[in-house]
Amino acid sequence: MDSYFRQLNYYKLMTMQLNNNSIDEFLNQNKLTASNIDEQKFINTFINHMDLGLNKESSSLAMLNSYIDSDTPIITNKNIIVLDAGGTNLRVCLVNFDEKKQANIEYFSTHSMPGLSEHLSQSDFYARLCEYLQPVIHLSDTIGFCFSYPTEINEEKDGRLLYWTKEINVPEMVGQWIGQGLLNALHHQGHSNKRICLLNDTVATLLAGRPQGESLDCQQFIGFILGTGTNAAFVANDGQSNKIFNLESGDFDELILGDIDRQLDRSTSNPGCYLFEKMISGCYLGELVTMALKQATIDCVIEDIWPFTTLPAAMLTTALVSLLLASPENFNNEYFQNNIDSTTLVNINHIAQSIVDRAAKLTALSLSAIMLASQKHNQDKGQSICINLDGSTYFKLHGFSDSCKKYMEQLNQSHGINYHLISTDNAPIIGAAIAAM
Repeated sequence: MDSYFRQLNYYKLMTMQLNNNSIDEFLNQNKLTASNIDEQKFINTFINHMDLGLNKESSSLAMLNSYIDSDTPIITNKNIIVLDAGGTNLRVCLVNFDEKKQANIEYFSTHSMPGLSEHLSQSDFYARLCEYLQPVIHLSDTIGFCFSYPTEINEEKDGRLLYWTKEINVPEMVGQWIGQGLLNALHHQGHSNKRICLLNDTVATLLAGRPQGESLDCQQFIGFILGTGTNAAFVANDGQSNKIFNLESGDFDELILGDIDRQLDRSTSNPGCYLFEKMISGCYLGELVTMALKQATIDCVIEDIWPFTTLPAAMLTTALVSLLLASPENFNNEYFQNNIDSTTLVNINHIAQSIVDRAAKLTALSLSAIMLASQKHNQDKGQSICINLDGSTYFKLHGFSDSCKKYMEQLNQSHGINYHLISTDNAPIIGAAIAAM
């Protein structure tokens, strides 16, 4: 009998070793590695989609004109109400700039983004906004509304919602003018004569980075956000002046997708859309890792220890993925009560690391493409570029920013662009205040 169990344990050990050697094959088959990406093809295709979008031709990059000049001045000692509708939170505050053009932020409050965890009507959505604005609505007639969703802006700085992303559920608002809807709601509550400037959060991030970028002798500017979702903005001439364009970069679709990417896409509220966002952003990375681990157990690549193979509620968050990468032992303790053996834990970590590394490379490639496009649309090809970075996934996901910078440095060796990566506290809020001036 002892001989039988020794033989059984031997075969289990050999099978585990065989499965461990199969992990890289599993990742490659499912296109979950950075090495699956053709760097130059990605960059060339991304730039081509930017050009098509600017020319109003069919493209997965919308290239939406913000109608905001890239050199919008900062006016001091003027109160601006700022409403910042992000992927997870909605923030309200009052902003003014002192004589040194430093932003002072007061009456700051944070709320859950309406429609994130529940279905709302259009009237209920605006009622929430009016409620959140009550503490500051009497302090200024000017509102900078940073709205982080695909929106077509007009020359009056209002925006028509094209569609929701990041799983927001307020369907009645699609196709409606967001700023006018809020003005109407405020008017019904007795607050008239208000003026709203609606803009995308990446446009605001670009504007907020301009003072620091100018101090670094940068003449070209990019705004980039990677948090719950992802997007970017850059500057191009619209035939009249240099305007800031919102790429809607999360919708880029010339991508190499594996079966697990497609499975995740089918599970979302907008299948077929925002494929790039679903490969790199915080709203989806945890789910993508979970699905990969579940498939790895089905394929017998790792030991079947996952409680969420049958329990969807046990889906990993991106924050838990970050903990897994930073400290596998603490992850094991917090999520599995130390029930996972060290070999399996290493394998789980390896799969998660590969998915995050792929996201970092995709991010670096998109930024490199946008820098090259910025140079292309600017007469002085030698100008330095300032990229203002914002978003919790970029800065808080363990190892992500370092990996992204590494890829950008490697890519820049062949392109020779002089660039600076910066970050600005409260960038969407500060940029929205500048735009509203």
